[in-house]
Amino acid sequence: MLPEDTIPVISKIKTNRAGAIGFSVNGVLASSDVENLYGLFEAEAEGQNHIDMIVIFKEYDGIDWESLFNEDTARIRAEAFKKLRRYAIVGGPSWLNLAIEFFRPFGRIETKWFASENIDKAWDYIGAKPV
Repeated sequence: MLPEDTIPVISKIKTNRAGAIGFSVNGVLASSDVENLYGLFEAEAEGQNHIDMIVIFKEYDGIDWESLFNEDTARIRAEAFKKLRRYAIVGGPSWLNLAIEFFRPFGRIETKWFASENIDKAWDYIGAKPV
């Protein structure tokens, strides 16, 4: 298989309104994937007062944890997510819901986890639909 034939781990999902962005995750998240997500988010947030986001885990095979907690990625994430208002996470490992609930009191972003079968509720939560 040639590199151009591989499916990207992070894919952008177009939505029906400005100020809303969606992503699907398929596979193992590496540092380059995480940085790509932040870059796409920043581009969508340009010119917006706030932005709502949905991340849908179609296939989750793990994450390169070092990539999430290295200094460069943390700086990029902090800058990118300044405008993030509402964040829906669909599917993925079950511990995501526990992590969201644990960190809720410490964050300013409205975040909610949805089981895969409740994807329509997740889209309603951010007030957008895929196109």
